[in-house]
Parts: sequence; C-alpha cells; structure tokens
Amino acid sequence: MQSSVEQVAVEEAPKQLDPIQQTIATVLRSYINNPVISRKDVIAAIQPLTLPLPGVYVKTLLKAYEAFTATARVDELLAAVQSISQEKERPAGTRSESKAPVRREVLKLICFDYVWQ
Repeated sequence: MQSSVEQVAVEEAPKQLDPIQQTIATVLRSYINNPVISRKDVIAAIQPLTLPLPGVYVKTLLKAYEAFTATARVDELLAAVQSISQEKERPAGTRSESKAPVRREVLKLICFDYVWQ
C-alpha cells in the first residue's frame, strides 16, 4: 500500500517543463503577429505549453518540432499543439486519469497452496 501511495505522489508532483515545450512556445510566439495565422489560435496553443506535460505528449511535440524544422510549416506545428490541447480536454471517461492510491478495503488476500508428492 505504501508503494501505491508513493507512486501516486510521484505522478502528481509538479514537474519541470521539457525544453521542447519552451522551444515550441518560443517559435509560436514569433508567429503571433503573422497575418496568415490566427493570433487567437497561437495564444491558445501556447497556453498548454506553459504547464508540464506527460511524456507521451512531449514525444508528440518533439516529432512535430522535428517536422517543423524540416519543412518550416508552422501550421502543422500549430495543429500538433492544438491536438494535444484537445486530447487533454477530453472527458475523464475517454482518457486515462491518474490513479488513486490502493486502499486497504479493496485488497484481498489470495493464498496458493502447493502440494508436493
């Protein structure tokens, strides 16, 4: 039970921003005044980048940034960041949430008896 409580505490502890989040936020800020891209979209995309993201989202951002550096298409980078924002906003039942610690009441003792001949 103690390890379960520790695991939940580690999951919920504040984490540092990944450098790729800061890099992408900086790139998007440089496009705020670009007439081709909506200013509101850029500001909305920067918002989730200011909070620590789970590793799966960071990997997605890294791939999107690598594609951006190869093609210089900011619309694709913006779409990747927006898709992460939409994923985080999905209802709780459709995505995995952090787990609550295991309570003593839900534990069951199961015994196995081996018979040797």
